[in-house]
Amino acid sequence: MSRPPKSRSHPRVLRVPAALLVVLLGCGGREPSEAPLGSQRSALVAPVKLKDLWLTPVQGDSSPTRFTPVDGGAVFVASTPTEGAELYFSAGTAQSTRLLVDAWPGPGNAAIGPMTRLGAWLYYAANDGAGLRLWQTDGTQAGTHLVWPHDSSPLAVAPDSLTVFGGALYFVAGSALLRTDDGAPPTSVGTVDSAFPR
Repeated sequence: MSRPPKSRSHPRVLRVPAALLVVLLGCGGREPSEAPLGSQRSALVAPVKLKDLWLTPVQGDSSPTRFTPVDGGAVFVASTPTEGAELYFSAGTAQSTRLLVDAWPGPGNAAIGPMTRLGAWLYYAANDGAGLRLWQTDGTQAGTHLVWPHDSSPLAVAPDSLTVFGGALYFVAGSALLRTDDGAPPTSVGTVDSAFPR
């Protein structure tokens, strides 16, 4: 079953290696797309869909968002009927465009937050079904995993306000201020004064 055309929207553009642009189209279903880029921006040719991630006959699209550069390409969040909203990687080809991890197994929405870079790693909050937890990725499946907490019980607090300072990642969980370096288990370094809400 073909999808009815959708209204055109402005593409979101991200430069990735091999002189490619990953763009987001709003015409005929929003899916990750690419277009070669010459030395001048005017040389941008018509984008071509990289991969259709939404593979059911039910009308819909993967609505990719949060494109963030990593070594060799970009990661982004996309939705499918079988995995929900999860993290993907693309180097600008259909073959390289793949799911990194199904944080919340099945169609649950992982509610992936903004990416924060520290060295070769991107840190973000994602819901695995028990609550929001801190994850990291380097753009590979092997390098995408849970950082904190590893306890499987429902969480009373979630990682928030991810900030890089002095070569480390700081974040807030409830009233605690925590620090991690290169994926090491976070340690508490203080508390946040509740008189100054975030």
